Amino acid sequence: MLWSRDQAREYTEAYLALKAATAEGPRPASRSDDAKLVAAKARFNKSEEQLNRAAALNDYAGTAMVVAGVGLIALLWWLRFSHTGSFDPE
Repeated sequence: MLWSRDQAREYTEAYLALKAATAEGPRPASRSDDAKLVAAKARFNKSEEQLNRAAALNDYAGTAMVVAGVGLIALLWWLRFSHTGSFDPE
């Protein structure tokens, strides 16, 4: 499994924590000075990176399966006709 329920839950919790940190009360002059906001953003970025990696792997896995299927069909076709020395099905 590329993306587990725990990872999905962590992603949701990280998003909600980031949203809460950005919406809380008055902010210091520089948002980069807010330790809670910086931590929430780092947590969300890490989770989002894992999600993006899982999505990319999912795309590559589908492509790899199609290529493997086509290769298997070609191999079986070649094996079927290679022993006769002719590609004529008779």
